[in-house]
Amino acid sequence: MNGSSNRSTAMNERKVLSENAVNDLVSQSLVKAGFKVLTRVRLNPAELDIVLFDPRTLELTNIEIKKNRWERLFQQALRGKLYCHYSVVMVPIWSKEKIDLTSFIHEGIGIIFYEELSPTEVKLHYEAAPIRSTQLNRNLKKMLYQEISSKHAHTIYA
Repeated sequence: MNGSSNRSTAMNERKVLSENAVNDLVSQSLVKAGFKVLTRVRLNPAELDIVLFDPRTLELTNIEIKKNRWERLFQQALRGKLYCHYSVVMVPIWSKEKIDLTSFIHEGIGIIFYEELSPTEVKLHYEAAPIRSTQLNRNLKKMLYQEISSKHAHTIYA
């Protein structure tokens, strides 16, 4: 009975927000902070969870959110360095001890842990800042700028 109780407690610590819900909450907070945001951007062969555009610096940041299946996260974050100036991963705070983050830090990929406070609020814990990519592909970057422009052109004064 004790093992069952521990399993139940562990499940309660892992809140129920889906990756899409976390994506939406984080995106809303980034928009409030003055950034231009694209979500679920499809650029074959990849889909980027969040692309953040900073209108002050004209820089792009890719944020990949994963609740599980972390083995794919590193490759997705590396690919993000081809599309954006910065690449960041965002994972649940409860996964901190389960994921080896050494490779992410070595590659200059930023790390953010999120904590689910309620169905409408997440708290972000910044673990490592990203390093500007030197691998940026100009054609892919241009495609993202076009996506940003088509959605946000009327609000960008750069």
